Amino acid sequence: GVQGGDAGAKAGMAALYAEGVLVGRDIPKAVALYEEIIAAGGSWAVSALAALYLRGDEVGLDPAKAVGYYRQGVEAGDAGAMIGLASLYRDGLVLPRDVSKAADLYQDAYRAGRKSGLASAASALLGGTQSQQRQAHDLILKGQAEGAPGISSVLANAVLGGVGVPKNPERAIEILRKASVAGDANAASTLVQLYAQGRGKDVAKNISLARTTLASFASLMPQDQRQGEELFVEGAAAGSVGQYAAFAEKIAGLAQAARVNLVGRLVSANGNAYVYILQSELKRTGDYKDKLNGVLTAATIRAFNEMCERRDKAARCRLGPLSKPARDVFLDLLREANS
Repeated sequence: GVQGGDAGAKAGMAALYAEGVLVGRDIPKAVALYEEIIAAGGSWAVSALAALYLRGDEVGLDPAKAVGYYRQGVEAGDAGAMIGLASLYRDGLVLPRDVSKAADLYQDAYRAGRKSGLASAASALLGGTQSQQRQAHDLILKGQAEGAPGISSVLANAVLGGVGVPKNPERAIEILRKASVAGDANAASTLVQLYAQGRGKDVAKNISLARTTLASFASLMPQDQRQGEELFVEGAAAGSVGQYAAFAEKIAGLAQAARVNLVGRLVSANGNAYVYILQSELKRTGDYKDKLNGVLTAATIRAFNEMCERRDKAARCRLGPLSKPARDVFLDLLREANS
């Protein structure tokens, strides 16, 4: 295909038009550029175009159309498209949830050279029936034999929750430690997060242990991953309005994807810090008029519901701002804040 300079430059321009950062935002132009690349044989661009469609109302496109683009990419053997379509089956938002289809596509991506695909396949199957969980553990064994990245974290999560294997928090931590010592940056990240947020009665939240663990394995991580974990631990540790404010200030300068990812992970680590960021965003949109304090007050919930209502997402916000569907609505709002 046309993976040459011309196509690369077009893809770069398309991304700029989609984000509206250096040039005025122009979604039709972005779509047209991606279409040109694909028409000239650049099947690698279908994933970027599909991801744009998935943004839905925010960019005035129909998310359901992403499916066709991903399928086109899958047929052309594009690993990125396989991962994208697999995620749609796994999440069940745009397509009906289908764990088996998701796992098959993730494995296709693994065979096509996307090494993280095997861990994603096992992880998807762990969320399925008992027989699918057994399949997941077979894949984990295969992944261990083939040194597939991320597989130790998937196994540790299964052992931590007792999914398809006996529940054993100490063993889960041991799996992550061993893998970290062997140079697995993903396992080290998982271990840091586990200590930073705790896991109910099974693993006590322990910020100082999160910090020492991060310090001992930081050299394994690429700079942006290390930075992300340092900020995550800081967010998890924040305990006063002043600290929430300092943290919010610090993450305001992050790249959009990194910021959204961090805020999404914060819910289970520090609900108050998350609510503080929620309040400040709702203040920016004019929905929240009260003081920023990180407390989930009636005024905060009301402001959040108004924002959801305005975006035709009231049903997804019904279970309250901290529920998973409501959190996704808020993260979409955050994505737009920077664009």
